[in-house]
Amino acid sequence: MVITGRHEFYFSSPCRVLHSLFPYSGMTTEHIFRRSANVLTVKEIQSQINHGSLVDLASYSDVHLAAVLLKAFLRELPEPLLTYALYDSVIGIQGIAVADRPGVVQIMLQDQLPENNYIVLRYVMEFLYEVSKHSEANHMTPSNLAIVFGPNLIWHQHDQVSLASLAPINQFTQILIEHSPVVFPTK
Repeated sequence: MVITGRHEFYFSSPCRVLHSLFPYSGMTTEHIFRRSANVLTVKEIQSQINHGSLVDLASYSDVHLAAVLLKAFLRELPEPLLTYALYDSVIGIQGIAVADRPGVVQIMLQDQLPENNYIVLRYVMEFLYEVSKHSEANHMTPSNLAIVFGPNLIWHQHDQVSLASLAPINQFTQILIEHSPVVFPTK
């Protein structure tokens, strides 16, 4: 799957707002990404975005709203951002030496992930890396962020997420966040 059209538009709105809100309060908002926003507001905004409307999320002054929309975008893609094709490689991360994992993940993503997916993943992981730098205030370490985001980044094509698959999915996601500068090098 390649992210295009509606998905690309939908993605840009919450990420743009996250970046605009986070410098002021979001980076230190306690348990950001673990708290919910008003469900009716979320559904209303999703509907507006899905119908092509520009939504000024900053006017809601709720960083949790943008955070929930970002997670919903990832969770509601028709195919996971990390793609079904990478599922077995993600689950197999535990078989790779810990010191080698960031480099292996970097090569895996560059070689196997569609370009638009790579760009979106890089954007999200670099953002989460910045969020994790404020973990003393927000309590969102790379591990905590991985628990929240891992199941939204990849899932099996035919099965529900199993408890056995959560550990490697979360480990893989933690590598993406914690080692973002290595996994997503600047050109």
